[in-house]
Amino acid sequence: MPMKKTLCIAISSRALFDLEEGHKIYVEKGIEAYCEYQLKHENELLKPGIGFSLVKKLLALNENPKENRDFENLKLLELKSFYYLEIIPIPA
Repeated sequence: MPMKKTLCIAISSRALFDLEEGHKIYVEKGIEAYCEYQLKHENELLKPGIGFSLVKKLLALNENPKENRDFENLKLLELKSFYYLEIIPIPA
């Protein structure tokens, strides 16, 4: 299915949420200890991970620009950064 003007980004759950403690248990103690850890903590909310703020900012791009007074400045800064990081080519 062709996508028009849609940006799709995949972010792992380990980047979205802070899962380091559980991952450490998995690596050091194995799957059984990890499963026990998961069950013991299943009712605790996950803390934001390193990619959480990125996701929030990306989702904010969908907001009404009139509600965001810095929208145009932010767009210009992002565009310059995309050029600098060579994510998109500089127009001729």
